[in-house]
Amino acid sequence: MKAGKNSTSIRQENLSLVLGAILGAKEGPSRAKLATQTGLTRATVSRLVDELINARLIDELDPVRPAVGRPAAPLVAREYQHVILAAEINLEYVAIYALDVTGAALGEEIIRMDSRRSDPKKVLSRVGELVAKAAGELPMYSNLLETVLCVPGLISADSHTIITAPNLGWSNVDALPYFDFPDFDPARFRVMNEADAAAYSVLYDDPGARAGVDNFLYISAEVGVGAAIVFDGQLFAGDHGWAGEIGHMCVDRSGPKCRCGSNGCLEQYAGADSIIRNAGYRLDIPLERIAELFDAGDSGARASIDACATALGTAIANVLNLLDLELVVLGGNFGRLYDRLEVIMNAEIEYRVLGRRWENVEVTTSTYGDSASARGACLAGFARIFANPEIWNERGIPISFD
Repeated sequence: MKAGKNSTSIRQENLSLVLGAILGAKEGPSRAKLATQTGLTRATVSRLVDELINARLIDELDPVRPAVGRPAAPLVAREYQHVILAAEINLEYVAIYALDVTGAALGEEIIRMDSRRSDPKKVLSRVGELVAKAAGELPMYSNLLETVLCVPGLISADSHTIITAPNLGWSNVDALPYFDFPDFDPARFRVMNEADAAAYSVLYDDPGARAGVDNFLYISAEVGVGAAIVFDGQLFAGDHGWAGEIGHMCVDRSGPKCRCGSNGCLEQYAGADSIIRNAGYRLDIPLERIAELFDAGDSGARASIDACATALGTAIANVLNLLDLELVVLGGNFGRLYDRLEVIMNAEIEYRVLGRRWENVEVTTSTYGDSASARGACLAGFARIFANPEIWNERGIPISFD
């Protein structure tokens, strides 16, 4: 036995190992297959599987007869039982998402709402109402493992306080008091940066089921520009949890002043307001209209989106030269504008990334659109909880380690 381990910690590790093997399998494995896959004895696997079934995390289906061999009973995630509910506050909308252990969306809604330079009390009160409504629509027997709020800003170590969200106009805002509904548990509430959350929608296909990519840069844009860095399947947060503020990376030392206090920031070329303003139009013109004008050959729209592509390519190249990543995923407006950004952005990456002489860089777009952050927050919550069985019982998963 390794130093520092005891029978309880070993049992916790083995429960997490077996649950991960079940959730990560493309087809439900049998108990015998789990024993082979995990290296645990059949007796140990059988005991752990029984615990997971009793905890209502998994189900054992009726035996299936394969083409060769004995019938085997597949083990699969249990639907509806354990759920995570997330909300994202974007400057132009609020996204609500509820996800169960199977990866099924039990609720998904996009509510258009302008939160630029807003009153945090009004916005958070409204979001609290929307989350309470979504929670009330979950199956009656569902256990709400966690409630997550995603915002475009820096989050404190207590995971409740929004230190600053410049484009919302917020600073030092405690979000917790605005969430209160039947069965809400403050200990199961947390706030995440929206780009960090969205990265989990790339890292995982479903709860516990990794997507097969371990290293990548995720960049999203609305009015602001944010990023998340993933290394070896883990989010790189930095010393204070603030890594990824790529929107404030300088791409032009002589560029325009940014609201962060610096100048020449990527956000001044690639944020939605900046693209609209740089195209020569009023900010009440939607970005979708600027894209249409680009397609129609409007010179201002073309110059602005081309400048965005150049600045974005420069920023991506700087990150790739430093971190040596092969995958970049674009979300938000970058995903929507990708066809218009692609040629110039990729040319800039090709020109500036040293490693492109020997290895390719793949640039792709997010799959989940406006729901990427909210879904990713749910997946992040499942990953955190499943990796720490010692907190299962306090999260309503009935397995005790006393």
